[in-house]
Amino acid sequence: MGLSALAAILLGGCAGQGGGGGSLPSPSGEGTLRWSGSLKPTTQRKGDLGMADQARAFGTVMLTRSASDPERTDVRITISTPASAAGNFLPWAMLPGRCGSGAVPLMSLEQFGQIDVGTNSRGELRTSLALPLPESGTYHANVYWPRGSQLSDVMTCANLER
Repeated sequence: MGLSALAAILLGGCAGQGGGGGSLPSPSGEGTLRWSGSLKPTTQRKGDLGMADQARAFGTVMLTRSASDPERTDVRITISTPASAAGNFLPWAMLPGRCGSGAVPLMSLEQFGQIDVGTNSRGELRTSLALPLPESGTYHANVYWPRGSQLSDVMTCANLER
């Protein structure tokens, strides 16, 4: 087989994989279902004066239907946090709606696990959840300040897209 024939096969395979954001599941339910988003700073209220400040936290969220069990979700979150969060564990959750909504998480906060942030203010979480990944709807991921669980405790948020 010539080099040009091999290149055509490889390019043809890549072209059939689709671009960006994950692929849609096949009608039988097989295939990769993925939700992802970029964590962006949220505005924090300070005291009774109504002053606002932004938490300088950034990162990515990737939620993928488990290849071995469609009732599970594989999670990968990376985050860069303000120095005040260094050395802490940050709770997180997936919720319906867009960032800023007062929605209730899809399961209890304790079941999502926590992101271990090092003393360098960077953290990563890789885990698998007993949560079937939704196939449609609007969702977001909140990362909370240490020991936080309310909308007012959100450090950063990502609107998730398929």
